[in-house]
Amino acid sequence: MDTEFYTPPSLNNIDDSLKQEINSHCGIDVDLCLECGKCSGGCPNGRLFDYTPRKIVQLVKLGDEKTLMTMEAIWLCLSCNLCLDRCPSEIDIPGILDYIREKSCRSEARAS
Repeated sequence: MDTEFYTPPSLNNIDDSLKQEINSHCGIDVDLCLECGKCSGGCPNGRLFDYTPRKIVQLVKLGDEKTLMTMEAIWLCLSCNLCLDRCPSEIDIPGILDYIREKSCRSEARAS
């Protein structure tokens, strides 16, 4: 019986190029995230998102650009800044989503 098992990413093998890219282009340091969840609790559209604001920050930390570029949340965010207002570390999640949205549009334009 051949069964695939989930193997969590090793912290030593994570590609942090996306995290560095967001930090250099947007000035947002996701390493400051306390993972308290206040961003997700304050999001009016969070129940519609495929990934909560807190999970989005985690995906950036993990360098999972493929998931970020294809998730619905980048198109559902209202940019109301409630997540930013509630964040004790002042992580600009709408800024991250704007950047990912623009990057997604650029990659789609190149593919056409």
